[in-house]
Amino acid sequence: MNTIHWGMRELWQSSVRVPVPHPAVQILDVGCGSGVWVKEIAEVLPRARVLGVDLSPVHIPEDPTRPLPENMAFEVMHVRSKIKISG
Repeated sequence: MNTIHWGMRELWQSSVRVPVPHPAVQILDVGCGSGVWVKEIAEVLPRARVLGVDLSPVHIPEDPTRPLPENMAFEVMHVRSKIKISG
């Protein structure tokens, strides 16, 4: 999935294709995989709060020249277990 992400980022020249109306938003990435997109969006939108959720722990490739942004977080969970469906 990271290869697809990097290819699309190169094609679009950005990690974000949707206009974000306000710089201080909350972004949820369900099924965030490696967490690379979460990190990039947190860097691009430093006033946003970005949360990545996945079934397994996130393994972002470490880069000492790019520390992890403080405005991002990750949680390991099964999203369907958190959704309440009223009937």
